[in-house]
Amino acid sequence: MHFTIPSRDFALRRVLGAASVAALVLAALIGFATPGSAAPGDTTTVCVSTSNPQGWATVNYTYRTGCGTYSGPNAKIIKQLTGLPAGSTEAVCIGSGVTTGWAITGYTYSGSCSGNGYPSYNTYYLTHLDGLPIGSQVTVCFGSPYPSGWVSTGSTYRGACNGNGYPGDNARYLTRNS
Repeated sequence: MHFTIPSRDFALRRVLGAASVAALVLAALIGFATPGSAAPGDTTTVCVSTSNPQGWATVNYTYRTGCGTYSGPNAKIIKQLTGLPAGSTEAVCIGSGVTTGWAITGYTYSGSCSGNGYPSYNTYYLTHLDGLPIGSQVTVCFGSPYPSGWVSTGSTYRGACNGNGYPGDNARYLTRNS
């Protein structure tokens, strides 16, 4: 009787091949944002421990196998904001940052964002200011960044900006001048 024992190289290739397949299955389960191939408005789910890529914002917290413990939401759905049309408004979870070219135009509470640790006003509305024509006017909440080419032309009280913690006037008028 003759037995053939696979060589070490063959066994190593089998182990590495199995590990590669396992890595691909894990990536499919937990999801990976691929900013280079995503279209504006695309969403993907990632573990909460994953930092959002530039231009992406968290729009929902959820649970997902492969993202660790279930003591709270362990995954988040992120959305590609880069490339959305000028004037677009998106509801995003507070804590995901304000994407360049966008400004905070309101606050609210959303069950979708209840995993971010903010008990009230856990969501802000972001409006895309880049690309709006010269002379455009918007009202943004105090504390919001806004792109260059916009000037503040006054302040006001805006109910939608109550979540920013400013008493009295809590918003500013902006006009695009360049």
